Amino acid sequence: MAWVPATEFRPIQRLVDHVVSPRRFFVLLVGVFAALGLILASLGIYGVISYSVTQRTQEIGIRMALGASQGRVQMAVLERTLLLALIGIRDSCVLDPFVFCLHVAGRGYPCPHRRFQHGRLRIQVQSWPFDGFVTKLSDN
Repeated sequence: MAWVPATEFRPIQRLVDHVVSPRRFFVLLVGVFAALGLILASLGIYGVISYSVTQRTQEIGIRMALGASQGRVQMAVLERTLLLALIGIRDSCVLDPFVFCLHVAGRGYPCPHRRFQHGRLRIQVQSWPFDGFVTKLSDN
């Protein structure tokens, strides 16, 4: 067996960095998009609260004129905001499986759920030939 002299020595850290760099870039990219999503969601919530307060400006003024404290008015605004948030969460929990099935059926994949039932609401999705169309929506 012939001995071959080692001509190229590299630190192990450089090898690890070379192997891990694509994954590191992907994680950084996902983090940037997550931060962007968080910023957009925050702006959306701010917009909803701002619109709600703008619509209730006269009501807030009357309450303050009749002696309501600033804390009570702020609490009323927060109650309304939380109510809107809970309605959004409820609606997304009801519609998410349905929208997922429409997305999957529209791409030609078999839909794992053809029928949905939430309380008294029943939804049936036709998979062929009308991919992703609701064929039956009943409330009984």
